[in-house]
Parts: sequence; C-alpha cells; structure tokens
Amino acid sequence: MLKTIKIKCPNCGKILLLMATPNIEKRRVTCSSCGKSEAFTDYELVSDVLNNSSDTVLPGGNRGIVYLVDDASGERYRLNIGVNCVGRNAKTSSADVRIFTDDFSISRMHSYFTVSESSNGALRCSISNAKNKFPTLVNGVELEDGDVLPIAPGDVITLASSKFHIEIID
Repeated sequence: MLKTIKIKCPNCGKILLLMATPNIEKRRVTCSSCGKSEAFTDYELVSDVLNNSSDTVLPGGNRGIVYLVDDASGERYRLNIGVNCVGRNAKTSSADVRIFTDDFSISRMHSYFTVSESSNGALRCSISNAKNKFPTLVNGVELEDGDVLPIAPGDVITLASSKFHIEIID
C-alpha cells in the first residue's frame, strides 16, 4: 500500500511530502526551500497518511480512459497504462505526452504520471517530479525529487504555473 506523509520544515516552515518508507525516522531530509538538511525526527509531522492506494482508485475501472486536462484551455492529453512522461511540446522534447502551451516554465520533461491497473481492474494514478527547475504541485503542495504521490480526479495538479486535473472518460 502506497503511503505518503506530510512534514513541516523546522527552519522555514515549508510543507514537504515524503514516501513513508521503513526506518524513515533514521533518514535526513533536505528542505527544498531553505536547503537545510535535518534529521527526519526534527521535522513536524503534519499528517501520518496523506493518501493511500485505497483512496486513489480512479472511477471507470478498466473501461475508462485517463486524461490530463489543461484547466485554462480544456485540452485533454491521454495518459496510457504505464509511465507517461509529460512535458512542454518542443522540437527537443522527448516527453511521451507533449503539452501545447505558451508557458515556457513547463519543462520539456516535467513530470511522470503512472497509470496502473490492479488485479480487480481498478485504475490507479500517481505523479512524480522529473527533476526539473520549475515546481510540480498537487493540491498546493510541492513534490520533491523522489516523491511519488497518488492522485485522483479532483486533485489540482500544477506544472510550473499551469493548472491541470485528471479526468476519466468511460
């Protein structure tokens, strides 16, 4: 079961998302805002379980088609089963899903969206950052390198300064 925890930096107050891994209390965490590295135990725990796999089953089962929808233009970008690299459309982009936009702060390889199907046919979706210089946020919380966050319809996904959401069409 995929679990994510939400912690607050003891130095600057930035909220960070981390995977709940075994022995996490022995880890050091570097804040993306202030750059200070502290022991995990020095961070304030904001939420034990932000999301888990049972909360992220997408409606539509194995019949649905998953789309990333640009909130400004309404343009839909299909996400296939598996890992989908999403980035800005450009001649040098190697993204699987290319966003047609004038927002040049969206990197050519900005984020990874993974769509999977469980044994009972339910679809699941998660997002991770592609180590770019502009942020990826889910519901206003920035993803750090290494974060893998379950997402579902209704979540606000921000790539750089552009907003998107997940939609399922049966």
